[in-house]
This record gives sequence, C-alpha cells and structure tokens, in this order.
Amino acid sequence: MTHDGLIHPPQPHARRSAETWAAARADYLSGASAAEVCERHSLSLSTFRWRARTEGWRRTDQIVGSPFAPLDDEELDLMDNSLPLNAADMARLAWSNAARAMRDGKLIEARGWTRLHDDLTKISDHDNEVRRTHLRWSQNPDWVARIPTSPPLRPVEDG
Repeated sequence: MTHDGLIHPPQPHARRSAETWAAARADYLSGASAAEVCERHSLSLSTFRWRARTEGWRRTDQIVGSPFAPLDDEELDLMDNSLPLNAADMARLAWSNAARAMRDGKLIEARGWTRLHDDLTKISDHDNEVRRTHLRWSQNPDWVARIPTSPPLRPVEDG
C-alpha cells in the first residue's frame, strides 16, 4: 500500500522473488486463472503468460488422482458402473471434490471443481429437459413419428 491507502499495480520492470513466482505457479496449477494469479501476486499478465509458456506450466502436469476418492463407499454403490457416467453423476463427483478441497483449505482447487459442477449441472438440466420433451412427444400420437430414432448422446437418469 502507498501513503494514500490504495493498492497500485506493479511498477514497470519490477522484479519478483522466486517465492512469489513459485506461489503464482502453484495457484495457477491449482486451477486459478492467469488474471486471478496476476492480481493476487501483483504480476504483469503478459510476463506471467510468457513465464508459464517458457517454463512449461501446464495444468495437465498436475498429479491426477481418482475422481472417485472423495466419495464414500455408499455413494459409489449408488452409481451404476455398467454405464458411462452421465452429467448428473459427474456433477455430484465434482461437488464432492469441491467439498474435499474446501475441507483441505484448497480454495482455488475448490473453485475449479465448483465451476465444473455448475457446467455439468447445466448439461444435466438440458438432458433432463430433452428427456421430458421426448416423453411428452411419445404420449402424443401426432408427434410419435417426429421422435428421433437414434439413441441419446449421453445416458440419462430415470426419474
């Protein structure tokens, strides 16, 4: 902070410590956007992107764990493992991972899981609406001929 009490952007050509860059890299690889990381650590976005590109910072470099690990055995037993996961199942997995990350104090990771949950919930809601539409069409003799004969792209939930 300066004498006026405001936070100012970094000065041009300001050098950052190795610790700052390590923290920025960790935040980025945990799921924060480049802009969020730069704001948090007072970094230039163009410099951050250059460093991430030249040093090979890729989110795919993260250690990949099982997405099922945070779920209890009871929850896993409720899933039908004979079919691919549908959007609703994946949304529940993402929410479970978000809760685990929050408990572990990994707020940036939790934010990423929450975003994924939101995206999957939208897909699930759309799939359910399509299913309800097809059900209505199947009950109307005038519309039966218009129901697509190809199977849905994603498995749907009963209910």
